[in-house]
Amino acid sequence: MDKTFVIDRIERDLGPLPAVREACLAIVEFLSSSWDPGLQRVTFGQLTKAAGLSEVDEVLPAVQYLSGGRLHLLEPKFEFIDLDTDTIEEVSSERVRRLRNGEEPFYHPDTGEKVENIERSLYMFFVPSAEARQLGRSPR
Repeated sequence: MDKTFVIDRIERDLGPLPAVREACLAIVEFLSSSWDPGLQRVTFGQLTKAAGLSEVDEVLPAVQYLSGGRLHLLEPKFEFIDLDTDTIEEVSSERVRRLRNGEEPFYHPDTGEKVENIERSLYMFFVPSAEARQLGRSPR
């Protein structure tokens, strides 16, 4: 996806929302100018810093827009993280949906024990989409 197209789309879609527009433009700049082909994950902290914001909740509208259908620059992913056992395991978005709806339990990958409050151990991160990876190669 061409960076010029992305910027124009953001300007058109988010014109009436200047704070969200500016955050999105800053994140697009981060994804394109800081492009590292090895970049496999982007955290809320990185996105907050890239957008020049001080609180994670301030970047949420921009992240929602950039991971949505209009541009889809960020693909949301989830991990189960247990710091007590140093366990990290990726959990699919579909499985997270089922867990949150109470459709299935979650068992610790190492201990086999049922995890009662899965939300405390689920962490969201993002993977730059194919479109985002093209930004670093396009002019502007």
